[in-house]
Amino acid sequence: MKHYILCLFSVFVLLSCRQKENPKPAHASFSYFELSYESGGHYRFSFCVDSTRIFFLPQLAQPRENNKIKYGLLPDSIYGNIDTLVRNLKKISSHDPGSAYCHDCAETSIKIITGKDTVKIYQAGRIDVSIDRLIQQLISFEKAATLNDFTSVYFHMETAYDIADMPPRIQPK
Repeated sequence: MKHYILCLFSVFVLLSCRQKENPKPAHASFSYFELSYESGGHYRFSFCVDSTRIFFLPQLAQPRENNKIKYGLLPDSIYGNIDTLVRNLKKISSHDPGSAYCHDCAETSIKIITGKDTVKIYQAGRIDVSIDRLIQQLISFEKAATLNDFTSVYFHMETAYDIADMPPRIQPK
């Protein structure tokens, strides 16, 4: 009987240890991350997440009233990619949203809060590879995942205004 109890105890210890195989990432390098993207055509999305991994995906294609906003806990893989992107910010160039307008080009605007600092990045046309990879991962996640949602009258995303539809510029002769 003692051997039977000892075997059960050993199995319990082994199973409890196996649950700790996927540890949470180390302390995040940001407290808030926001990204808005437009494909250059008709597809747009915005996304934000904080250091607790809680994210929001407002549905921008709908009218401003009764917008559905998807939310949930971001998977570790995407959260880790965002954290890596934030840690490598010095390698990413940015443009002025007013001067880099490109008709029918993809655009992205990112806002990151790290401690007391706020960083904004805007790119049009040629988007950095690491940012584009994250955008594609977020698009796939939005389409594949079954997410919670709520209805909101107004949900403000600062970066969405950087990629707002603008009329084509007329070039002087």
